[in-house]
Amino acid sequence: METTIFQWIGSGFTFIIIIVMIVQYVLMKRQIRLTLYAEYTKRYQEIIFRFPVDIFKNDFSYDNYLVEKEAILRNMRVYFDLCSEEYFLRNKLDNKVWKEWENGMIATFKCPAFKTAWEIFNSDKIDYFDTFKTYINTKMYFK
Repeated sequence: METTIFQWIGSGFTFIIIIVMIVQYVLMKRQIRLTLYAEYTKRYQEIIFRFPVDIFKNDFSYDNYLVEKEAILRNMRVYFDLCSEEYFLRNKLDNKVWKEWENGMIATFKCPAFKTAWEIFNSDKIDYFDTFKTYINTKMYFK
C-alpha cells in the first residue's frame, strides 16, 4: 500500500514537472519571437534613420543628392537585405507579424526612391535568391 501512495506522489510530481516544462517552452518560444521582432524593428529604424527626410516622397530624386547618392544606395542595399531576411523568415513567424512586415514593404516599394534603387540593383545583378527577386518583382514592385 505504501508503494502505491509513493507511486501516486511520484506520478503527480512527474506530471507537474512535465506541465512546468511545457509552460516554460511556450514562454521561451514567445520570448524568442518577441526578441526577433524587436531586433528587426530596431534594424529597420536604424536603416530608415540614415535616409534623407524626403526619401518617401513621390518627387524624391537622386539628382538632388549627388554627393550622398552612394551612401543612400548603400543603405537601400541594407534595407533590401533586411527585406530578404524577413521574407525567408516568413514561414517561421506569426502570420500577423509577417503581414505587418509585408505591408510595410509594399508601402515602401511604392516610393520612387526604392523602385529606382531596386532597378539599379537588379541591373547590377546583385545576388539575391531567385525566389526573393521574383517575390519583389511580382508582389511588391508592381503594386
